Amino acid sequence: MQRKLSASMSALLTTVTCLILGGSIFALYGTVLRPNTFRTQATIVASHFLTAQVRATLQATTQALASATAFQNLYMRTVSNQPVYSFSLNEQENGSLNPLSSQTGGCAFIKGAYHIFETERYFSEYCLSPVGTLIDFAFQVQITLIKGDEGGIIFGMDAGTNPTNLNYFGIDYAGDYSLVNESDQQLHILLHGFNRIINANPDRANLLTIIVRHGVIYLYVNDQYVDSFSNTSYNTSGLAGLFVTDYVDPTEAAFNNIQIWRL
Repeated sequence: MQRKLSASMSALLTTVTCLILGGSIFALYGTVLRPNTFRTQATIVASHFLTAQVRATLQATTQALASATAFQNLYMRTVSNQPVYSFSLNEQENGSLNPLSSQTGGCAFIKGAYHIFETERYFSEYCLSPVGTLIDFAFQVQITLIKGDEGGIIFGMDAGTNPTNLNYFGIDYAGDYSLVNESDQQLHILLHGFNRIINANPDRANLLTIIVRHGVIYLYVNDQYVDSFSNTSYNTSGLAGLFVTDYVDPTEAAFNNIQIWRL
């Protein structure tokens, strides 16, 4: 027998149905619609964040490339000029770097190159160029590290017999480069890093170039820009020459083709 609902019962069921359906709609909104909205909003935020990151990275990369290009152009302009001093270092000449010696090291012309050696640990041996005091300049030399730890260019040295200020730009067998200041018997590491441009194989030559201009020091290896340093608290003007340093093992390097420019 079919039974009809009373008006009150029908109204009650309608209300219950609306509540159930309404709850279902709320549940649907809570479990499906709202999280999707949140996820969409989160995606938009993440997209904006990542876009900002990409833009910042591209901007930094562009600036770095522009700087590296400018530094490379500085090198090309500098070395294309006529140097004030140029010497193959194949053999001794008048007015060239003279052979010197100490108890643990020395400088000498040997088999077509200018050799510098040091046998005492934590000591450096250097020999100066005959050019005199340099202020804004470029200094370039080819170095072959025969054995030991480090060799390169020394500059900004006091003219006295016991210099209290000098700077070293050197490379080692590991392919690392260093820029170090020594003042008042204290060492200050200004730059240090690894660069694949450096030929780290034993008995292989590397061309080192340093440009000092308006207080900024630019470092180059094998015609390529490596690094730069700017700090007016360290003196860069003075005498310049070549050096080796014995940190752990007796060190010897052979030098050829020195060139110096005044800027």
